[in-house]
Amino acid sequence: MLNQRTILSGPADRYAGTDMRASLKDEISRRMKRENIDIPLLPAVAAEAMALLRNPMVDFKDVSALIEKDQRLAGQLIKIANSPVYRSLHKVTNLRRAITVVGMRGVTELIASLAVGEKIFSNKTFETRVRLLWEHSIGVAFLTQEIGKMRGADIQDTFLLGLFHDIGKPVILDIVAGLMKRRPESYPAGPEIESAAEEAMAEKPCRGGPLSRRSVAFSGEYHAGDPVSP
Repeated sequence: MLNQRTILSGPADRYAGTDMRASLKDEISRRMKRENIDIPLLPAVAAEAMALLRNPMVDFKDVSALIEKDQRLAGQLIKIANSPVYRSLHKVTNLRRAITVVGMRGVTELIASLAVGEKIFSNKTFETRVRLLWEHSIGVAFLTQEIGKMRGADIQDTFLLGLFHDIGKPVILDIVAGLMKRRPESYPAGPEIESAAEEAMAEKPCRGGPLSRRSVAFSGEYHAGDPVSP
């Protein structure tokens, strides 16, 4: 049997949830239309390295000298070169050897994945959901790269195209997380806001629109500070 509190509060709670969903969608729409979206930027070394790697005549020494400026990136590359995937006969201890073992294609994939993963697919509020989006994007990136290879397309372009194909979704989750932090009374944490965020990602154009107009030019050059969007 429903008590008086349930009878009185139930409809109000449902209306509040509806209002919150509508308000959230309106806020996202306004930001999309005004292009008032904080799209993270590629780190300088990552942007420069990706631009350098587009040159088919690039020298290993130049790539090594550039990556050495980012010790974390250099360490990750050496770690990958020593992984069972590459099964090098001797332990890789320096960056130039790591680049030789992994290859230019592997270096490109590693740089793109680390840069994008840390800058865009990073959200403590929606950590589990963003991790799933990241795993999906990585899978699509390798798939599109293979399709591009069969069609004679640039494999770096097709890898990045797959990596960025759903870039609007983590951006929307960043917007929602920011609203929850700044206006917790209007956007309280819980299943309701999570459901509303899922609806927003499903309804809004997460590919194209303002995000694509502020994109990395797949056929052009990468610059330090370029937005990392599709």
